[in-house]
This record gives sequence, structure tokens and C-alpha cells, in this order.
Amino acid sequence: MVSNIRRLNLVLLSAATISLMACGSKVIVTPAPLAATPSNFAASGTTTTTPVVVATIPATPAPLQDVEGPSPGSNYVWVAGYYNWVGDHYQWVPGSWVVTPSGNLHWVAGKWQPTTGGYTWVPGHWQ
Repeated sequence: MVSNIRRLNLVLLSAATISLMACGSKVIVTPAPLAATPSNFAASGTTTTTPVVVATIPATPAPLQDVEGPSPGSNYVWVAGYYNWVGDHYQWVPGSWVVTPSGNLHWVAGKWQPTTGGYTWVPGHWQ
């Protein structure tokens, strides 16, 4: 029974793929922007978030539990989990061991900064 269902799924998937190719159609999948995390921020040097101005600072949810675990090496630092603001909501970024981009830098958590008309989110960054 299970193998018949798998066979049917394979046939349907193949038929859909062939019909899309025959029509010249393209399926484009756009990945969601990465949240600013210590590791991808170090790699890119910038964040992909667009500044948003809010009239009042949204309440931050209670932090989730992080399990630190042992350090993978002497050049790693623990960056505790935190909430990052993504467009219109907070997104939890779990804590992780991260190699610092430079020996004298430290991770500064994101924060709300006063601006004209309200507040804007400044993502976490290495400083």
C-alpha cells in the first residue's frame, strides 16, 4: 500500500515537472531574508532588514531557555539567545558559540533607538 502511494506520488511529481518544462514556465523561490545573527552578520557585514519606525516600542516576549554547552574552541564566544525585530514581529535567535570576526570585538544586542516619529530597531552587531 505504502509503495503504491509512493509510486503514485513519483508519477504525479514527474508529470508536473514535465508539464512545467513543456510550458516554459519558471518557478522562482525567493528565500526569506536572514535574521541578524552573530554568525551571519560577521559573514556579510550588513543586515538585510529595512528600518521600520514604530510609535511605541513593542513588548518583548519572555526569553526562551538557552543551553550553553561546552565551547568548541578558545576563539569562540557565547552569544546568548535574544529576540530580533523582523519587520512587524520579534523572532527568537537561539544562543550559540560564535567565532568573533576580530579578537577585540564583542556582540552588542539589538535595541530600539529613538528617531523622528518614534523608534527604530537597530539590529545586533559586532563592535
